[in-house]
Amino acid sequence: MEFAVFFVITRNRLSFLNTTLESLRAQHPGLRAYVLILDPPLGGSLELGENTLTLNVEQIGVTKREYVGLLAAHSPFEIACIMKTRLARFLLVAAAENVLFYCDTDLYFFHPLTSALETMKSAGILLTPHLLTRLLKPEREQVLHEAKINLAGIFNLGFFGMKKGDETRQFIDWWSHRTQLGCKRNLDQGLYDDQKWLDFGVHLFSEVRVHKDPGYNVANWNLSERRLSYRAGRYWVNETLPLVFFHFSRFEPHQNEKLSPFLDIKLNSHNCLSEICAQYSAQLMHHDWLRSHRLAFEPTFSQS
Repeated sequence: MEFAVFFVITRNRLSFLNTTLESLRAQHPGLRAYVLILDPPLGGSLELGENTLTLNVEQIGVTKREYVGLLAAHSPFEIACIMKTRLARFLLVAAAENVLFYCDTDLYFFHPLTSALETMKSAGILLTPHLLTRLLKPEREQVLHEAKINLAGIFNLGFFGMKKGDETRQFIDWWSHRTQLGCKRNLDQGLYDDQKWLDFGVHLFSEVRVHKDPGYNVANWNLSERRLSYRAGRYWVNETLPLVFFHFSRFEPHQNEKLSPFLDIKLNSHNCLSEICAQYSAQLMHHDWLRSHRLAFEPTFSQS
């Protein structure tokens, strides 16, 4: 099945993007990528590899007046979340590929997207949940953890799939309208960026599929249910399925001991975690993380 991937970035995420793309293309050589850059460098060129199409907000139909309004009301991260749905809407018309996967720039791929592509044969939209394990008698700590996940939303939107079709277009339009009006992180109002809205998605749209492969979206929030191991030259989850990608949410490569500065998850507390993080850190450094992650957000707009 022919497919492509798409990203929304600010320039300080270039090292992350290159690292993610390199890991993806190691699994899917020649994979096409569409990259929306919210603050492209003026007069500068970006080396993102062959078969990468870079876009700015004007090219996906955002007017100067609209973008100025977004800049006044939202953080760069919130704008990226809003533009995720706008880019998805644009690509449903403009992309040559029938199937597309959105990826955050903090994903690192270890295995082809085999099972996701199989699911997309019957799906319009593919979502991955934060958690997969049903605990009948959980400890108090696990209950509190599940409650925190519930505040953020059932699904993690660092990765999702979409296939061209009428219901997919309706889904993206529905989601886009809600991010335009309610893309904030305000838990008292039931808002968590673009993500919490998707709790409605499964029952409102019949072509949404929940992809339950534990090798997808392994991250700090689900390590307790996904045991990592290494054998025969590959990483595995719970000894049975390959690790497809790890989501390095909030990871900082200069941190030598913790998976996230906000969580007490030590790298030596989980099998293979130190090795995976060291591999990821080395690739970020190779792609100029020390310089690029300090770049300021400087949006531009060429329309008069």
